[in-house]
Amino acid sequence: MKPLTAALLFFTLIPGLSFGALTQEQSQAKRKGVELYNQNQWFKLEPYLKISAEAGDTESQYFLAETLRHQKMFMTKEAQHWYEEAAAKGHVYAMLRLSENRELCTLTEECKQDEKYWINTARKITKECADSGQKKCLLMMYNATAEIEWLKKSAEAGDPLAQNLLAHRFEEGEGWFLLPSQRQQAVMKWAKASSDAGYPPAMLEWALELAKEGSAEAAKNALISSAETGYVDAVFEYAAALSSEDHSKKYEIVLDKAKSYALFSLLSELGDSSPGDLAQKQTSILASSMSSDEIKHAKKIAQDWKSSHPPLSYFAPEFGF
Repeated sequence: MKPLTAALLFFTLIPGLSFGALTQEQSQAKRKGVELYNQNQWFKLEPYLKISAEAGDTESQYFLAETLRHQKMFMTKEAQHWYEEAAAKGHVYAMLRLSENRELCTLTEECKQDEKYWINTARKITKECADSGQKKCLLMMYNATAEIEWLKKSAEAGDPLAQNLLAHRFEEGEGWFLLPSQRQQAVMKWAKASSDAGYPPAMLEWALELAKEGSAEAAKNALISSAETGYVDAVFEYAAALSSEDHSKKYEIVLDKAKSYALFSLLSELGDSSPGDLAQKQTSILASSMSSDEIKHAKKIAQDWKSSHPPLSYFAPEFGF
């Protein structure tokens, strides 16, 4: 395979840029595929992402490869194909996945490049990108090297995902601090920074921390703000707080059985896997103590929420597990 040109690599690292001009139908398929991807609906999204991936869309090719890997829980030849398609256009995270692909390359000898080529290429172009001042590339460098200093730089540059990750890394014992209290202060500093920057998972984590401290009003505001982004875990926590006295006390939220039913019913659309199955059970429990008019009203609340809020999402990082 010919070396990737510097110009191509530079442009593919610009956030939001994707190769392959899509038709309206292909764009709609991609949007639906990405929506399902963000809900971990691995066995429902493939037909949608395949349309835009086959049309040459780099982002779709990477997400399709991730989907195929998640379906089997290991790298497959088809997943490898789509990673290679995306990597050939400079997609750094596709390169990093291919750099993990030791077993398949050894067994099949069908890899276009070995794992060393991909990790070295990813690190080289990401370092050049980071040195050019692109903030997103700081987090990419952390993912490419696992060096926490790059994560710190990304957090300090204001990336909310990096701030959340840094808080977790410090909490898990990474980094050096003279005193345990200094470590905890750093954890709280970056957790709050990520929440303030609007990263939904961090907003929920901060809400739970505030509730633990007894700051009910602030906790309620953070919880609702997170839930209104469509973050699955926050919607579940909010629904539980609306129907459970124990949960509602933490946030001083007024019980509202109809709204709780509405939110649980939306979560139940995620299917049989948790939290969809738990939401289905909660919806049934609530329905058993509601009149037909109350249930009708709750369904109207669910439709209004769905039409006025973003789709449910786990907000998983682009380069996750």
